[in-house]
Amino acid sequence: MVTETSIVNIALRRLGLEAIENLSDENNRAEVMNDLYHQVRKATLEEFLWPFAIKRKSLCLDAGEIPAFEYTKAHELPCDYIRAISEFDDNTYVREGEFILSDSDTIKLKYISDVTDPTKFNPLFTKVFYLMLSMEASYSLVQDKALLKGLSEEIILAFSSARVHASQESTPIDYEINDFLNPRF
Repeated sequence: MVTETSIVNIALRRLGLEAIENLSDENNRAEVMNDLYHQVRKATLEEFLWPFAIKRKSLCLDAGEIPAFEYTKAHELPCDYIRAISEFDDNTYVREGEFILSDSDTIKLKYISDVTDPTKFNPLFTKVFYLMLSMEASYSLVQDKALLKGLSEEIILAFSSARVHASQESTPIDYEINDFLNPRF
């Protein structure tokens, strides 16, 4: 079973370091990984449209928060919000602070959620995540520039693989061709 500690231990082994028993261990490896784990997880979620992290929600109006100008409504962000993907009704919106501002009473938001349970991660996310964790921890733990370069290249390949797999998990989008853009010869 995938756990926070197992992901950290894969990252540590990728750096050529000894595994830890727990993220709360009192050693440098555990302390560095504990400091980085949640920040890197959120950054990795934000980097890509991971299918397992996508959610949809109709946002509630916040009666106590009224924008001073430009927009007329403020909607509360979901508590597990990482970033927006789209709005179902094509309403114009903008994120400001802890709110989504718009002129609409209802915002139907498709977004990346903050998945914290490692058993919910898909295998490609786990791979990208442990590589990102290794890269972020590499300077503090091993100071090896060649290793850092290798990790960067591996991350690019892992993201590429994730894109291919994610594109196969839904029906392709048909785009309407606009004749105006075709050259006139």
